[in-house]
Amino acid sequence: MNKHTLTFSLAVLMISSVSYAQKSKWGLQAGATYANLTIASDGESESGDYKPGFTVGAMLDKQIGKTIFFQPALNFVQKGYKDDRDGDSFKVSFNYLELPLNFVYRSKKESGFFIGGGPSIGCGLGGNTNINGEKENIDFGGDDNPDLFEVEANLLTGYMFPKKLQVSFNFNFGITSLMDSKEVRAKNNYFGLRLGYYFN
Repeated sequence: MNKHTLTFSLAVLMISSVSYAQKSKWGLQAGATYANLTIASDGESESGDYKPGFTVGAMLDKQIGKTIFFQPALNFVQKGYKDDRDGDSFKVSFNYLELPLNFVYRSKKESGFFIGGGPSIGCGLGGNTNINGEKENIDFGGDDNPDLFEVEANLLTGYMFPKKLQVSFNFNFGITSLMDSKEVRAKNNYFGLRLGYYFN
């Protein structure tokens, strides 16, 4: 078990433990993503065009202070980018299981605006490239493939309504590179807009 797998497993166990505590509530959320990829090499970096996608997952809201709340989630997230140049159409689609560990400030316990952020861990599930309509699958892990895990940072804001609904907007950006190379560094980033509903 490598260090990323261990970290991911410990984070899931931590969320499971918190869920049994009092003053916590579970919910489901879904929404849209707008993703890109930044590639840096030889001191220069470039990005493609943002690619739309979707996300769906489960979330937790746990009060840990008077105005501080722990909001982890476990989400399926579509990432990637697209690029159209010289008459060619190029699109990369990544599917991730993502575990953000957000800490947010909210002035009221049951409702109101919130803002915060935290670390996030992404686990690659698969993906594909689409060049002029011809698709090829992408695997994660192993030689010449994107790394299975990535470490990210997540910034979050939104509003929790009194009727169990929550709207959130986040920006997530990669800290570690997808490529196991010192010469080339590739990092995901995306904007996400989600609508969530808490059950209890």
